[in-house]
Amino acid sequence: AAINYWRDMGDRKVYLEGWIDQCLAGTGFPPMEGGEWDDKIEYMVRVGRRTLIEKQEEKNRPYIGPGYWPLIEGGFREFESGDKEWLYGVTWGVYSKTPPIQEASDTMKSLRPMSPEQGPPLPKGLGIHWPWRAV
Repeated sequence: AAINYWRDMGDRKVYLEGWIDQCLAGTGFPPMEGGEWDDKIEYMVRVGRRTLIEKQEEKNRPYIGPGYWPLIEGGFREFESGDKEWLYGVTWGVYSKTPPIQEASDTMKSLRPMSPEQGPPLPKGLGIHWPWRAV
């Protein structure tokens, strides 16, 4: 990519990735002056969507520390032919920091699996038992 970087914007991060002829190497598309503009843009939009999801996964892997960065909006901004003689357009994505996971409340803690000594009795003789309870 011509440009490929993250910008920190406080509680948001912006990802930018520019598209030039070298980005299309191996796709069979001609260079910029060779035409097929609409087909190239369609390809960039399709690949750009996957790229934005992959960047979200990279930012969140491994999940360490408070919060994470889901993609909240993104897309592709095309530069009209001749606008930039070397740049087709830019894939962009905005990721917003979510609040950190809070300590579980007492109510949530009370819903966790029971100890082996707890749990209502099950019918006898059917061979049914609670998975956490010794038989």
